[in-house]
Amino acid sequence: MAADIYVAVESVLTDVDGQSVYITAGQTARAGHPILVGREALFEPFKVDYELGDDTPAVEQTARASDELPKGNASLQEWQAYALAHGLTAEELEPLTRDQIRDHFSQPG
Repeated sequence: MAADIYVAVESVLTDVDGQSVYITAGQTARAGHPILVGREALFEPFKVDYELGDDTPAVEQTARASDELPKGNASLQEWQAYALAHGLTAEELEPLTRDQIRDHFSQPG
């Protein structure tokens, strides 16, 4: 069940049970896994975009016009809508993955 899955919102090098572990943004972990302990701020609940029995996607169909960034694990469509509302063109977005778009807008300055 997706309710007990968490996704990393940023990449970090950390220590888990005496081992160095590199957590990459987008990686997932089930609730209760040791990787989550003390690192709760690095993860957020996994969001399902399409649910069984649902004919429409759970993502918003309109572009996000606010200045608030989508969550790190937001869908590609949400990041594309945000990017279009903040200056990128459809041609610029076409080859980009969700993570590339997120990284573009997450860069400081």
